[in-house]
Amino acid sequence: MSDLIFSISQTFSQDVREGALGKYEATKFFIAPYQRGYKWSSETPNSPVQLLMSDLIDAFSSKPKEYYLQFITVAKDEKRKDMLEVIDGQQRLTTITLLFSVMNYKLKCNDKPFTDSKLSYEVRKRVSEFLENYIYKDVRKIIEISWDDLIADQPQYDEQDIYYLFYATKKINEMLPKENLQEFYDYVANKVMLIVNKVEKTITCERIFSNLNTNKVELTSAELIKGLLLTKSARENDVPNRATPYREILEQRTSMGRQWDEIDNWANNPKIQSFYFNQVKDPIHELLLLIALKDEFKPPKNKDKYYLFNYFQSKIKKGEQTAKGYFFELKQLKCILNDWFIDPKIYNLLGFLIIAKGSKDNTTSFIDKIKLQKEILIKTLVEKVKGLIPTEIEKLSYGDNNDEIYNLLLALSVFGNKERFDFYSFKKNEWSLEHIFPQNPKKISSKLEQSDIILINSIIGERINDNSFIDLTDKTHKELKLRDKLARKLKQETCILNEDELNLLCNMLQSKSLNRIGNMALLTKSDNSSNGNGMFDAKRINIVQRVSSGRFVPKHTYDVFSKLISKKMNPNLTIWSEQDIISHEEWIQVTINNQLFKGE
Repeated sequence: MSDLIFSISQTFSQDVREGALGKYEATKFFIAPYQRGYKWSSETPNSPVQLLMSDLIDAFSSKPKEYYLQFITVAKDEKRKDMLEVIDGQQRLTTITLLFSVMNYKLKCNDKPFTDSKLSYEVRKRVSEFLENYIYKDVRKIIEISWDDLIADQPQYDEQDIYYLFYATKKINEMLPKENLQEFYDYVANKVMLIVNKVEKTITCERIFSNLNTNKVELTSAELIKGLLLTKSARENDVPNRATPYREILEQRTSMGRQWDEIDNWANNPKIQSFYFNQVKDPIHELLLLIALKDEFKPPKNKDKYYLFNYFQSKIKKGEQTAKGYFFELKQLKCILNDWFIDPKIYNLLGFLIIAKGSKDNTTSFIDKIKLQKEILIKTLVEKVKGLIPTEIEKLSYGDNNDEIYNLLLALSVFGNKERFDFYSFKKNEWSLEHIFPQNPKKISSKLEQSDIILINSIIGERINDNSFIDLTDKTHKELKLRDKLARKLKQETCILNEDELNLLCNMLQSKSLNRIGNMALLTKSDNSSNGNGMFDAKRINIVQRVSSGRFVPKHTYDVFSKLISKKMNPNLTIWSEQDIISHEEWIQVTINNQLFKGE
């Protein structure tokens, strides 16, 4: 869509420089057969005609520099080369036509109103005839006679469209200001604005109309702001008392339109959108909101869908900012955010702060930092990150400190090297904490190989002789015998366990040490689920296969299951022992104390 803003008088003007009709080489607005007839009622204060008049009168009383009505949508008519087909907005255009005909009569103007003969209802011949004979030529007759008198004299006009036109005209006459009518006329003609959206006819206008009215497809606030900034910027003159040539205005709009589209494309890049805008539907709206928030704008609690457009429009109207100034801010903000995105240090720090558990930061919270020098910005972000990462890791325990464990494990992947962390892939998934050695290993195979037996013995240790796992009140000492039998089997190279032995083994394997951070890693919930409560070797193979198939696994998680963390770890890749838990924990402590933010 090419969005342009026109005053009411410009909307109906055929001037090629300033007029909506003239810009598109048209002389009239065409109302197509698929459009419903004129249906704006006028009986009650909440009827469309009275609401429009009340809005115009209120605007005139408060005298803002400009007042905006809703947009209209048009398309160039291919068959009628001299017409603009109205797809959405014919009720407003028709009511405005009635208004200026009545005001023209009341002011006793010799010239015809600028709205005269600018609407074409070709298929509704009676409506066109009524407009021509009464609205354009002699609106006084409608004001002075009743509907019954009109129909008695002109029975062919007894149609619904004409009924609404008749009473709308009378109501407009009743509601016009009794004083300062000429000023009201001038204000509505020159200070009340319409956004005229011309769409390309890649599909039929009837289809577009159906989308607009049935599916409620409307312009977004960002699209309205685009039209506002492009139109206003091109008309703002840097040289006093110099009229900007129309060709120069068009060139500026074209250039700014390209720049806007470049910014829009950048913001909609999936990686940019995911990083800064949490995959919202309209990222450029969020950019514009950031500009407003930088000026300490506070969004209203009950947000009108055009609240942001109204804010920008108000600031420009009051002269507190120019359209060019806002457009420059938009370009500057995009450049700064893109620079942050490209810089690996800032990117990793910002990304971590946005997704860390318990973090109150988001894109909005960084708006006050856009003018900071990079060195100061990095230091500020590092301090915020450090505040989210625990340093006394020996006190961390799964179930009690899950958020702290999550942040620490995430930080080890994000800041573990100088490379950019893949936040785009990370944010596509839902993440959870995974016990490297299973917390509740109920899926242990009944057949244990030598590597399984070594692993189990490294976790159980002397607890195989601990009587707390058996019921000594049993006179037959069945449980004691079961424990002794299990102990003998765990000294063999391979063994097969029965169900009772498996249950006893699972109870023995559960230990507080398994909830320490040295036994934790980050995995997606789907990967975590696929691992189940399997043993280390099964999990390792599963993770390697998922990495090979292109699934994202954080660096720290991959390094843990590949035993690339510490030379103190057991070199056997098929087992995860208590030695590995301790070595992992020692490595984490050293890393966060000495290396995590080295050089930042």
